[in-house]
Amino acid sequence: MSSTHALPKIVSFPVRQPIKAKRRQRRRLPWVLCCLCAIVAYFMVVYVGQELELIGLRRAEAGLRDQVTALEQEALRLQRELALLNTDAYIERAARERLGLLLPQDKILWPVFVTPRGPSD
Repeated sequence: MSSTHALPKIVSFPVRQPIKAKRRQRRRLPWVLCCLCAIVAYFMVVYVGQELELIGLRRAEAGLRDQVTALEQEALRLQRELALLNTDAYIERAARERLGLLLPQDKILWPVFVTPRGPSD
Protein backbone atom coordinates (compact mmCIF):
# COMPACT_ATOMS: atom_id res chain seq x y z
CA MET A 1 0.00 0.00 0.00
CA SER A 2 2.78 2.27 0.56
CA SER A 3 4.07 2.04 -2.95
CA THR A 4 0.74 2.35 -4.64
CA HIS A 5 -0.39 5.17 -2.56
CA ALA A 6 -2.66 7.46 -4.60
CA LEU A 7 -1.45 10.93 -5.12
CA PRO A 8 -3.91 13.74 -5.42
CA LYS A 9 -4.53 14.88 -8.96
CA ILE A 10 -3.37 18.38 -9.86
CA VAL A 11 -5.80 20.32 -12.02
CA SER A 12 -4.64 23.37 -13.89
CA PHE A 13 -7.04 26.17 -14.77
CA PRO A 14 -6.84 28.14 -18.03
CA VAL A 15 -5.09 31.45 -17.89
CA ARG A 16 -7.44 34.42 -18.11
CA GLN A 17 -6.96 37.16 -20.66
CA PRO A 18 -5.98 40.60 -19.42
CA ILE A 19 -8.90 42.71 -18.16
CA LYS A 20 -7.93 45.69 -20.32
CA ALA A 21 -8.74 43.87 -23.56
CA LYS A 22 -12.28 43.06 -22.38
CA ARG A 23 -12.85 46.62 -21.27
CA ARG A 24 -12.04 47.89 -24.74
CA GLN A 25 -14.59 45.51 -26.25
CA ARG A 26 -17.17 46.55 -23.69
CA ARG A 27 -16.60 50.21 -24.53
CA ARG A 28 -17.18 49.57 -28.22
CA LEU A 29 -20.31 47.54 -27.67
CA PRO A 30 -22.40 50.36 -26.15
CA TRP A 31 -21.50 52.68 -29.06
CA VAL A 32 -22.56 50.06 -31.57
CA LEU A 33 -25.76 49.40 -29.64
CA CYS A 34 -26.49 53.12 -29.38
CA CYS A 35 -26.00 53.53 -33.11
CA LEU A 36 -28.22 50.55 -33.87
CA CYS A 37 -30.90 51.81 -31.48
CA ALA A 38 -30.77 55.24 -33.10
CA ILE A 39 -31.15 53.73 -36.58
CA VAL A 40 -34.06 51.55 -35.46
CA ALA A 41 -35.71 54.51 -33.73
CA TYR A 42 -35.31 56.62 -36.88
CA PHE A 43 -36.94 53.97 -39.04
CA MET A 44 -39.76 53.52 -36.52
CA VAL A 45 -40.48 57.26 -36.50
CA VAL A 46 -40.48 57.34 -40.30
CA TYR A 47 -42.74 54.28 -40.46
CA VAL A 48 -45.25 55.66 -37.96
CA GLY A 49 -45.30 59.00 -39.80
CA GLN A 50 -46.01 57.30 -43.10
CA GLU A 51 -48.75 55.17 -41.55
CA LEU A 52 -50.45 58.27 -40.12
CA GLU A 53 -50.21 60.01 -43.48
CA LEU A 54 -51.66 56.94 -45.19
CA ILE A 55 -54.61 56.91 -42.78
CA GLY A 56 -55.28 60.58 -43.52
CA LEU A 57 -55.11 59.96 -47.27
CA ARG A 58 -57.54 57.06 -47.00
CA ARG A 59 -60.01 59.25 -45.11
CA ALA A 60 -59.67 61.96 -47.74
CA GLU A 61 -60.18 59.38 -50.48
CA ALA A 62 -63.40 58.16 -48.83
CA GLY A 63 -64.67 61.74 -48.58
CA LEU A 64 -63.86 62.40 -52.23
CA ARG A 65 -65.61 59.19 -53.29
CA ASP A 66 -68.73 60.32 -51.41
CA GLN A 67 -68.56 63.68 -53.18
CA VAL A 68 -68.19 61.96 -56.57
CA THR A 69 -71.24 59.79 -55.84
CA ALA A 70 -73.28 62.83 -54.80
CA LEU A 71 -72.22 64.76 -57.91
CA GLU A 72 -73.07 61.83 -60.17
CA GLN A 73 -76.57 61.68 -58.65
CA GLU A 74 -76.94 65.44 -59.10
CA ALA A 75 -75.86 65.12 -62.75
CA LEU A 76 -78.47 62.41 -63.34
CA ARG A 77 -81.17 64.58 -61.74
CA LEU A 78 -80.18 67.54 -63.91
CA GLN A 79 -80.18 65.41 -67.06
CA ARG A 80 -83.72 64.21 -66.25
CA GLU A 81 -84.80 67.79 -65.61
CA LEU A 82 -83.21 68.92 -68.89
CA ALA A 83 -85.05 66.17 -70.77
CA LEU A 84 -88.30 67.32 -69.11
CA LEU A 85 -87.66 70.97 -70.02
CA ASN A 86 -87.45 70.09 -73.71
CA THR A 87 -90.93 68.47 -73.84
CA ASP A 88 -93.87 70.32 -75.37
CA ALA A 89 -96.06 69.70 -72.31
CA TYR A 90 -93.59 71.46 -70.01
CA ILE A 91 -93.15 74.40 -72.39
CA GLU A 92 -96.94 74.82 -72.65
CA ARG A 93 -97.42 74.64 -68.88
CA ALA A 94 -94.62 77.15 -68.27
CA ALA A 95 -96.11 79.53 -70.87
CA ARG A 96 -99.51 79.33 -69.19
CA GLU A 97 -98.22 79.75 -65.63
CA ARG A 98 -95.47 82.31 -66.09
CA LEU A 99 -96.55 84.30 -69.13
CA GLY A 100 -100.32 83.92 -68.92
CA LEU A 101 -100.65 82.70 -72.52
CA LEU A 102 -103.81 80.89 -73.65
CA LEU A 103 -104.78 78.59 -76.48
CA PRO A 104 -107.54 79.71 -78.89
CA GLN A 105 -109.98 77.08 -77.59
CA ASP A 106 -109.51 78.11 -73.95
CA LYS A 107 -112.38 79.90 -72.25
CA ILE A 108 -111.73 82.81 -69.99
CA LEU A 109 -113.63 83.04 -66.76
CA TRP A 110 -113.68 86.31 -64.91
CA PRO A 111 -114.58 86.22 -61.27
CA VAL A 112 -117.44 88.49 -60.26
CA PHE A 113 -117.43 89.82 -56.75
CA VAL A 114 -120.88 90.53 -55.38
CA THR A 115 -121.33 92.50 -52.22
CA PRO A 116 -124.25 91.41 -50.10
CA ARG A 117 -126.99 94.00 -49.69
CA GLY A 118 -128.38 94.62 -46.33
CA PRO A 119 -132.13 95.12 -45.38
CA SER A 120 -131.82 98.86 -45.55
CA ASP A 121 -131.23 98.92 -49.31
